[in-house]
Amino acid sequence: MVFDSVYEVTDAAGTVGKTRVVEFFDGELLDTRWVFTDLTGVGSGAMLNAVDGGYTVTTGATSGNQSSISYGGTAPSHFCTNNTVVIAIVERPVASMQTLVGMSEKANLCGACCSSLMAAENDTCDTNYQLLTNDGTTAKTTATCTAIDTTRRVLKLDLDACTVSLFLCGGAADATHVCNLPNAALHPTFHVKSRASGTKAGRISYLEAYNT
Repeated sequence: MVFDSVYEVTDAAGTVGKTRVVEFFDGELLDTRWVFTDLTGVGSGAMLNAVDGGYTVTTGATSGNQSSISYGGTAPSHFCTNNTVVIAIVERPVASMQTLVGMSEKANLCGACCSSLMAAENDTCDTNYQLLTNDGTTAKTTATCTAIDTTRRVLKLDLDACTVSLFLCGGAADATHVCNLPNAALHPTFHVKSRASGTKAGRISYLEAYNT
């Protein structure tokens, strides 16, 4: 759902606003600026009819199936490669799956797909949350000290000209990259991958992205 801006109330007259988007993933249908994409298999997406339910991305029933939602294909990528922040609330509710949230040049956050991206990764194949980046050629991952979980988690990614940092618990960064940083304009993206047979569903209930 799109809300009216309060920018002019909170900022001095004449100040030029920077790109910003806020999505609460509420209502009956996903806003049309988002595009659902199947990378492999045939998945589905739907609003979850529950308190703080958000939007659910469900993969196909075969291990390795991947689906995502993003702005890819519907709007220009207005988020910069040297001053962008993403804050999101996501959930990997079951085992045998991976969720990624962040920004991507393309319509997914697949680290092996050779696209510029930055993402927070919660993967049942790992022990801890990971920071994932790709410069369009080479992917890089760094494990944090925060264990993976199946609960709702607030995540923050902060990209500047020299680093990408992942924040999970507030305070200091949990992981930082200084190489293999995204180098193309980016879209907000949420990505789900199955790690075993049977459909797997990841949830996102909030996403805010802005240029600093």
